[in-house]
Parts: sequence; structure tokens; C-alpha cells
Amino acid sequence: ILSLRLLKDAFMAKGKEEKHCGWHVDDTFFWPTNSSSAGVNVWIALDEIPAKYGGGMAVSPRSHTAEWREKAYTTIGSIPSLPPEGITPSTISIGQTCEMASLNPEMNASIEASKLEFDYQPGDCLFCHRWLFHRSVLINEEGLAHYGNNSALKRYTVRYERSNAQLLRGLCLEPCILMNPDNTGRS
Repeated sequence: ILSLRLLKDAFMAKGKEEKHCGWHVDDTFFWPTNSSSAGVNVWIALDEIPAKYGGGMAVSPRSHTAEWREKAYTTIGSIPSLPPEGITPSTISIGQTCEMASLNPEMNASIEASKLEFDYQPGDCLFCHRWLFHRSVLINEEGLAHYGNNSALKRYTVRYERSNAQLLRGLCLEPCILMNPDNTGRS
């Protein structure tokens, strides 16, 4: 019997910012299991987030199965298939995951043309395949006036993975776990 496990959860707040994470996927940098896994990310709004003000999350529907996805993954340094030894500095492009717009403006425009943005109410959930392209949306000027310059829009994310998914040794947001050789290959 295959079951799910909680891989990671995070409470986040989004306020006024100059820069945001552009079109990306939850690659190994964000998701420390074998890249062939089909994990699910649940994005839960804790505040009202109308699309017209920004501050939410945009998705590119069906991009995890699109014909152009491999080119897009390569552009931002995402690695959908990895060697058994995991990731190393030579197999990952740290710092490029969120940079689609500057690395490939044409691909970025194509993904942008397919985007969906939603009006979120507290408790609304968005479920995404880990390899679906998505991005944060900057709060626009009208949103800053509506929310006030000092407010922060809150959300909670939960990443679920199959119980048999294996942790990779290498670089990501959980280095204290992943760099420990005793954890390599554990599920």
C-alpha cells in the first residue's frame, strides 16, 4: 500500500518587494527527493488575496506535461533526472531557479501567456504537481494602497510525497539533512 508523507511545510508572508521568484518548478533545490517523484504542493491562503491586487500565486496549467517543459527546465537549471549519487555543484545551477525572465525571455513570455491567477479567500487551497510551472505575483500599486505598505499576505504551503520517495544527498534548502551521508537513499 502506497501512502503519503509530509515532506515539508512552511508559513510564508508576502509584502512589498522589489523582486520575486519568477516562473519555476519545485525542483530538487526546493524538493529534496528523487526528481522522478510526482509530489504535490498545497498552497493555502490565510488572507484574502484578490488577483487584481497581486500577492498570490500564478500557475501555468498543464505545464508539467507540456512539450516545451524540458527546454524550460534546462533554462533554469532544473534537473528532472539525476544520477544515483544525487546532486553536486556540477549538476545544479544554484540561483537560476527563479530567473526564467532574464535567462530566456521568449520562454518566459510563452509561459506568461498561459498563466492563470485566482482570487483567494482564507482557506482556499491550490494543489500543484511539483513540476508544474508557477510563480509568485508581486503586489501592485493598487494592492499596496488596498493592503497598506506594512501589511504582509500570509499563506501556508505543505509538500506531500509518496512514502517510498527517497531523500537525495546534495544541495537544497535542507542541507543539514541532505548533506548527512547516513540519510542518502532513505525514504
